[in-house]
Amino acid sequence: MLTIQEPLQQSGQHKTRWQAICYAPIFELAFRPFFLLATLFSCSALTVWLLQLSGTQIMPHQAIAPTLWHAHEMIFGFAITIAVAFILTAGQTWTNQASLSKGPLFGFVLLWCAIRAALYYNSNVSVILALILSAIWWLMAIATFSRMVIRANNKRNFLFVPILTILATLNILVLTLSYHQQFTIVTSLMQISLLMMTLIMSILGGRVIPFFTARGANTGSFQTPLVIEKLVLVASIFTVAFFILHLFFTSLTPILPWVFSLTALLHVARLAFWKTPQTWKVPLLWSLHLSYLLMALGLLLLGFSYWLTAITFSMGIHTLTIGGIGLMILSMLSRVSLGHTGRALQIKPIIIAAFVLLVCSLIFRVALLTIVNPYNAWLGSALCWIAAMTIFLWVYTPILTQKRADLAPPPPPKAARS
Repeated sequence: MLTIQEPLQQSGQHKTRWQAICYAPIFELAFRPFFLLATLFSCSALTVWLLQLSGTQIMPHQAIAPTLWHAHEMIFGFAITIAVAFILTAGQTWTNQASLSKGPLFGFVLLWCAIRAALYYNSNVSVILALILSAIWWLMAIATFSRMVIRANNKRNFLFVPILTILATLNILVLTLSYHQQFTIVTSLMQISLLMMTLIMSILGGRVIPFFTARGANTGSFQTPLVIEKLVLVASIFTVAFFILHLFFTSLTPILPWVFSLTALLHVARLAFWKTPQTWKVPLLWSLHLSYLLMALGLLLLGFSYWLTAITFSMGIHTLTIGGIGLMILSMLSRVSLGHTGRALQIKPIIIAAFVLLVCSLIFRVALLTIVNPYNAWLGSALCWIAAMTIFLWVYTPILTQKRADLAPPPPPKAARS
């Protein structure tokens, strides 16, 4: 899972412009185009949202309410897009089967771009078009990953097939019900989607963070007790299921904060075995550990929001989205983009500033929201996010659009001195 080999480019000149595009390095594997496009899109979507909040009607139409558009695009257009791209990419190494690449990947990317454009246009017709295209996009993703794990009989990673299927179903439901202005139901579906993201973070984080830590901080190998690992997985799945159940059976609501709190504490207990204090000199590690801790804090705040009026459900949601999901994505992107393109795992110092800016984004959105003017808090949070992601784009666009460094041809031999 950790060393992804990209297909070697065929030698020779490509005969058509189509071939030249499809065989460009950016279309070697899904992580390359989507890491860049989804990150860029998050900046654009936040800019649109800020303008909408300020009263500037920048969206051509409003078939879907701007609030629902904002939530949908940051969850599905950004976070879940990157998760799918990573799973499709890592799946090639997990199964030793070919993933989306070249022409099919180019078409997959065009579909995603068309969905984003249709939802931004936001008319009745364009939303229906986005709904149809989203269904096709998800079918491609699920079919590709299913083919890989089935052909390889890779039972360990088959769990991502139902996870992707659930996310696809949620996406279709969110778009359909948003179109019909079912705000309350859509809000609940968005919250379920976020909890599904915490499940993915729990699974992938549990695999890669200890491995990265052992190698990057030279801690030596270590292992989380098996009972903790099993409890975290069961609790993460149960949290999603119980949250869904409480929407139908309101009598279960008093139990929900206990479920959130217990799951959060289990994540903290798991993190306690990952030698976090030894990672503070390695930004690619402490950022991952901090994001995992903030994910647990987000779940804890969700639980406490049912008990304390000073803590709102929104505080928990944005701690999850900015601190947990956002920081983990930025940290993973910064590392994966180096390792999977054959480069040394050494980030530029400015990437550390990007990590800090995301933490500042969280502080503005959660801690300062009740202290300063709400719009100023939202503005500060969004600007910090945009600055952090812009730094990533500036540093990593050349890396993700060029071929692997370890596949570059050797330099010509120096002329012998006479």
